[in-house]
Amino acid sequence: MSSLNIPTKANYDGEQVAEGYYGNLEPEHQEALREMWRRFHSLYERNVEVSQRLERSGGPTAEGFAAIDADKAKKGAGKGGDAAMDDAKKAEELKEMNSFLDKYGGPYLRKAFWEFTKLDHPDTTMLRFLRARKWDVDRALAMLAAALKFRLDKDIEGILAKGEDGLKDVPGFLNQFRRGISYIRGNTSAPGEYPIYFIHVGRHFTSAQKTEVLQQFVLLAMENARLLVTPPYEKAIVIFDMTGFGLRNMDWQCVLFLVKCLEAYYPESLQRIYIHAAPWIFKGIWQILQPMLDPVVRDKIKFSSKAAELVDYVPFSKLRKGMGGTMNWDWNYPEPTPTENDLLKDTATRDAIRKEHQELTLKFEEVTRAYCNTKNDNDPAAKDLVYRRRVLGKQIRLKQFQLNPYIRAKSVYARDGSLKPDGSWFWTYPQEDGKVIEHVVGDRHNIPALQTWLREHNEDDLSESVGGRHAPA
Repeated sequence: MSSLNIPTKANYDGEQVAEGYYGNLEPEHQEALREMWRRFHSLYERNVEVSQRLERSGGPTAEGFAAIDADKAKKGAGKGGDAAMDDAKKAEELKEMNSFLDKYGGPYLRKAFWEFTKLDHPDTTMLRFLRARKWDVDRALAMLAAALKFRLDKDIEGILAKGEDGLKDVPGFLNQFRRGISYIRGNTSAPGEYPIYFIHVGRHFTSAQKTEVLQQFVLLAMENARLLVTPPYEKAIVIFDMTGFGLRNMDWQCVLFLVKCLEAYYPESLQRIYIHAAPWIFKGIWQILQPMLDPVVRDKIKFSSKAAELVDYVPFSKLRKGMGGTMNWDWNYPEPTPTENDLLKDTATRDAIRKEHQELTLKFEEVTRAYCNTKNDNDPAAKDLVYRRRVLGKQIRLKQFQLNPYIRAKSVYARDGSLKPDGSWFWTYPQEDGKVIEHVVGDRHNIPALQTWLREHNEDDLSESVGGRHAPA
């Protein structure tokens, strides 16, 4: 049982995990996961020639960002209730899956999956979508394919490679950081250790940037948050601070894009959303917005009016004094430096590490195909396969850590010292009484921890690989 009274069970690493998550699966969940992998692997072989043609032409071309028809969304909100909304999503996701295969081909489905998985165990990715679609494999598979299509369409990997420095000349982009409109500051306490994402809505002005710029910022922010989500916990706390909110701050384009991302493209990524200190004027907006929300997202929203109503997850010590907490801190943005992304220019090392990553993912898929032919995890034939998948999952995470400096630009969190080169996070919470609370997150699954585990189990710790020899100090 967790500290928040959620039934849990110890996973392979001795961490308490809720049912339906990696490391705590009932037989019916194990079967759904196996079927998801079987079906997903079969899609790799679809429209191979489309992927080959794209490769010859230099890869997919991003379609860019488009404005959302907010008036249409508001008019259609709530019509037919949640059931009608769910039916519409089902049709849309199936359409997007077929569109992916027609546009990109099966091999690019595989590529996009591993780009999306990043530091997560591959089963974690599958389970996100299975839980989001209530273990309906058909729907989960379509939802996953739709999310992967979105990533290629919007070139999320390109956004990560550019980062803050690469997008600094885009009008309005860095202003999002400089004004401290939204940022991550800290994690909750164990066992969840969810990253805490603050959005100060009163600092945002709809007219200050184009819609596409704001959407790029949102995606970069969400990908940064994923770096803080450490196994086996996969969710975040989001606090919409409504202090100073007025109609000039209400950006329907941003809200609808964020809602779509959370419910469709980054499912199962929310533990709680707080709408904090909302003025009376927000009541009418909420009446329009509420029916648009996925019921799962809607159920995670809690209204709060004072700091004491946030303490289930966020204690006073992790809240700024301006929000009623005791933390003597405010946002200060360190600007990108000209040489901070020099490693991105080393394409030879990048390609060598990427090849090592691909070799590990191919091994994982080979073992997973055999694993899918077993009945469940208690099947004697599955015992060694379950272990091999654990080992490969840790090696893939370690290899992704080694690859990251060569494929994604540094973020504000690396510049301010919160994100450490070994993959862990170090937060400080200076208090109004002069004391400083320190908080280390992710040290159970960072580079040193992964290498230690692999050595203790007589497995390759990858230190002699290209990635290992060029790993961050």
